[in-house]
Amino acid sequence: MCLADAFINLYFRVCNPNHYMSIRIPKPFDRRTRAKKVKSDLGIDDTFISGRARLLHKDGTFNVTRKGKKSFNLYKFLMQMSWTKFFLLLFLAYISINSFFGLLYSIEGAEGIYGMEPGSWAEEFIQSFFLSVQTFTTVGYGKLNPESMWANVISVANAFIGLMSFALATGLFFAKWSSPTHEILFSNRILVSKHEGKKALMVRFINGMDNHIVDLKARITMTWVTTIGTKFRRKFALLDLELDHIYMFPLNWTLVHIIDENSPLNARDLKQLEDNNTEFLLVIKGYDVTYGKAIHIARSYNCEDLVYGASYVPMYETTDDETIINLDQIDDIEKIQLKD
Repeated sequence: MCLADAFINLYFRVCNPNHYMSIRIPKPFDRRTRAKKVKSDLGIDDTFISGRARLLHKDGTFNVTRKGKKSFNLYKFLMQMSWTKFFLLLFLAYISINSFFGLLYSIEGAEGIYGMEPGSWAEEFIQSFFLSVQTFTTVGYGKLNPESMWANVISVANAFIGLMSFALATGLFFAKWSSPTHEILFSNRILVSKHEGKKALMVRFINGMDNHIVDLKARITMTWVTTIGTKFRRKFALLDLELDHIYMFPLNWTLVHIIDENSPLNARDLKQLEDNNTEFLLVIKGYDVTYGKAIHIARSYNCEDLVYGASYVPMYETTDDETIINLDQIDDIEKIQLKD
């Protein structure tokens, strides 16, 4: 109890003892006590009834499909789109808009467009399309010019849409290009291995970029399915880690959970874990100093990713001048003997 709490206790004991009895002074934070009480912080408690599908995909996204009325966020849709699809969408929008205005110009035809050579509808449409492109991009070579009243009205709308489109496209391009990215590489396998003579659950990951990440915290939640009658009920347990917080992240980090008598993995073999549809949910939080942004990454492992009796091969080697990290060895393991 801190000094301030002590003075509050003393004040109410002396001045208002009745009110003191109704006040609960919060106890000091106890990480171990809290960890025992936490069952799930994933937004799904232990009364969640479901089938045997996994909670998270491997990339950490929830295995949830929303049906019914949903709002569509165009900005989010474009920001999450790949660069290939983004440029393809911009090109298709560019062609579609100019085709639309080219069609409007072609209705006016050679009578409304100065410099247009009379011909078939297709020939006049092609000339109108190029006029729209020149107006849209404000290039304006000067060979084709709107002459009639309606052609000038169309060109005003064409130029306005062009300016707005370039502004929006430039803003989206810069937002996507300047958006901070991280590349935390996770091992595709989670191991039951041996650590300091004890059986342990292990998983490792590493920063795949040269950006500076600090104050990294990790937690692993184990979830499994139990049957109650004809229904399924999910259970959760927060696994105690040997080290769940590091201040610097220069090398790979291997999370270790000792499988002792207090572990939910105690006395469970691979067959039992598969029957219970066991899943391990890994959550990583930290701060990226390079981009000045907090990062939050999730990863999911199930029994298909679990390997019994193996250990990770070291990823780095040291010389007199530097330490070399071999990122391609993130999944390299070697078989070992486990003693029960």
